[in-house]
Amino acid sequence: MEFPSTVEQLEAVRLLEKAFEVGLKNSVTESELDYIKIIVEEYDESGESLGANNQEDIANNLLNSTGFSALGNIHWGWKEPNSHIFLPAILLRYPNLKYIHMVRNGLDMAYSNNQQQRLNWKNCLHIFKPYEITSAQDQIDTANDACIDSEEAEQARLSLSYWISANLRVLDIGHSMPQNNFMLIKYEQLCENPVEESMRIAHFLEIDHQAGNLPDLVSNIKASSTIGRYKNFVPLNLSSAWIEAIAKIGYDK
Repeated sequence: MEFPSTVEQLEAVRLLEKAFEVGLKNSVTESELDYIKIIVEEYDESGESLGANNQEDIANNLLNSTGFSALGNIHWGWKEPNSHIFLPAILLRYPNLKYIHMVRNGLDMAYSNNQQQRLNWKNCLHIFKPYEITSAQDQIDTANDACIDSEEAEQARLSLSYWISANLRVLDIGHSMPQNNFMLIKYEQLCENPVEESMRIAHFLEIDHQAGNLPDLVSNIKASSTIGRYKNFVPLNLSSAWIEAIAKIGYDK
């Protein structure tokens, strides 16, 4: 399956907007329905997964959406971990969008059982090429060329490579956005200081945190037991370029 063109991405974003604002349940056009069917068919043919739900379930949820306009909501948004992949197209549709990017320590993520994003987008790395740190064969310092890593370490390194490439790309896009429209949140800091970080988010979104029932929301923030899990593994042999890239994203090796 080829990576969708900008035109295709913009059409998908437009459909998402319509689903949020008025819903597609009673307003979907024949051409929109055909477009959704094509997307489902292409994913089915690719044999790839969109996560916990299958493609048909996701399409049906979209087609049954009722929108938020009837509830009087002025602001709306979404939480979707893959959004950063399509951020340039999203910004073409919403140039004044406020975007929050949450990042978690890539060394921890390298050992996560959830590698869905890397598996989904590993064949689309052409969109990351300016941000690739090094090839899979040159990830170890020259001084460690004789070191033979386990398969587990090699898979962790591939995961970390994706994490670096994807997050450097997001930061670059974020820096090009209008001032105060991009926010980076570190998962670990949110868990450690939930009130302070949640207030930062509320301020960024220009909403009254009291009206948002912040104390109740903060009580639901729980730190994962897997924070720092990379320390339970043999340290990866990382080049200075990789260490520098990890630091740019806000983490120490």
